[in-house]
Amino acid sequence: MSDPDVAGLRDLDELRAFVQIVDSGSMTAAGRVLGQTTNVISRRLGRLEERLGVPLAVRTTRRLQPTEEGRRLYVRARRILDEVANAEAEVRGVGEELTGEIRVSLPTLVAERLGSTFAAFLEAHPGVDLRLFVTDRPSSAVLRDIAEQGLDAALLIGPVPTSSIVTRLLSRVRSVFAAAPAYLEAHGAPKKPDDLSDHECLCYIGDRVQTEWSVFDRKGQETVVPVRGRFAASDSRVLAHALLGGQGIGLTGESRCKDGRLQRVLPKHEGPTFDVRLGYAASRRGSRRIDALAALLLSARDKF
Repeated sequence: MSDPDVAGLRDLDELRAFVQIVDSGSMTAAGRVLGQTTNVISRRLGRLEERLGVPLAVRTTRRLQPTEEGRRLYVRARRILDEVANAEAEVRGVGEELTGEIRVSLPTLVAERLGSTFAAFLEAHPGVDLRLFVTDRPSSAVLRDIAEQGLDAALLIGPVPTSSIVTRLLSRVRSVFAAAPAYLEAHGAPKKPDDLSDHECLCYIGDRVQTEWSVFDRKGQETVVPVRGRFAASDSRVLAHALLGGQGIGLTGESRCKDGRLQRVLPKHEGPTFDVRLGYAASRRGSRRIDALAALLLSARDKF
């Protein structure tokens, strides 16, 4: 077989199963996304391979990988399924009420701040089911979830690893150093960046506990300062509550210092600037649900 004959495929369900296997990396994960058992997915792949006369995927120690023929089929099959989806949307009409399930991953603190925003969205779109997957895992791990967990999209903060995922820039957040008035009354405020080393710093736990912070002056010059604190967490929401509770100095968005509950320290310096992006699979480009989600998040970007 020199090239898979996509035009000869008679069952779009088999095609969808194969594409999802490649996207997810396993038949089990593909079945979870499609709402089908692993046996059903396996049978559909088997029928497709039997009809084409070639193996389309091979199992390695960790995941299923497409063969050369499978890779060629995948590219063309993905294009066909996108066209089918676009045709269905066109027939339904762009003015039709938004319906269906939206599955999106969000960082914990953002999810908490957007509670009322999501409530208003659901009220405006009674035909939509919203499924939130809340996590502070790094972007590289969340991007894998888009394929493996069948997510429609993910809100990504910070650098985004190179991938096939499409991203839209929603906001650029400046972080500043701040503390609650109670903490500053008890411990005083740092006068220069190096003074942070003598304070209780609220550190994030990623692969390990943070041990240094990047501090930028007004010219953008970076100073790396060693920091430590008795309190650290892997959950951004927990750190935010600790900051408001006066447990130390932390990084927060500049807008969080406007209501008096937090006071900015080192006012001539700031922390890193973070890009906030909405990431989704290329196959979801043009989706009305994705467009509606992006518009929602853009309207609420002051809450990031």
